[in-house]
Amino acid sequence: MLADSIEWLSKNWNVLSSAPWVFASLAMLSAAITYIVGTWFKNSEIAILERRLTEHEKKIGSSLAEPAPPSIDRKSDGAATPLPKHRADFLRNIQYGWGDAQIPLTLSGSVATTTDRLRVVLDVSSPMLGLGMSFQPAQFVLIKELKDAIVRGGRIEVQLVFRAVNSPNPGFSPAFFWGDPEKNYPVMPMNKVRVRLIGGHGDEQHIYFFALAGLGGQPITVLPESELDWVHQWRAQDM
Repeated sequence: MLADSIEWLSKNWNVLSSAPWVFASLAMLSAAITYIVGTWFKNSEIAILERRLTEHEKKIGSSLAEPAPPSIDRKSDGAATPLPKHRADFLRNIQYGWGDAQIPLTLSGSVATTTDRLRVVLDVSSPMLGLGMSFQPAQFVLIKELKDAIVRGGRIEVQLVFRAVNSPNPGFSPAFFWGDPEKNYPVMPMNKVRVRLIGGHGDEQHIYFFALAGLGGQPITVLPESELDWVHQWRAQDM
């Protein structure tokens, strides 16, 4: 039966190909197959992330940190920059505060190394539209500059994600952005993130996490680097 169908198509292809509706039908079929396959891959990835999130919440007792709104100097910059060779250890005991729609995501930690100033920047990558789970090159976003001395033994907290009052992107509701919303770096449904803590002498500490928007009714959900498979690939850029 299959062989007969193939033979019939082979003999009549020239006739079929001359009909415009055939090409239109084939184009629609190709688009449908691409959409179905892309959706399947995306749903599979989300299911894996949901399972890891459930496992992570069990480990921490499903407790969410209560973030306090810090004073933020909102600036951002879209130019990618090379990673330095010098490493530092500015923060330890890293914690994320998420689950609050007004203050969607914060990062905090205890200061391990004194420095005269500290810049907090992000490298953020999200999936390319229409290409399944292929991620875009990371965007560089400046979050905050702490110009006062950071003293060992203290603790700092920085807000990473902001909710826009008047969204520059009407399609996002509610709209969450990395850094200043006016700079227009929206938090996409899935985001690979490298936090770069840059000291006064150019030394850096890198922290990795995965952020999801709108998962399970939460504005932002975070998976720490211990739960992620792709971190080793990004760490290879640090060498």
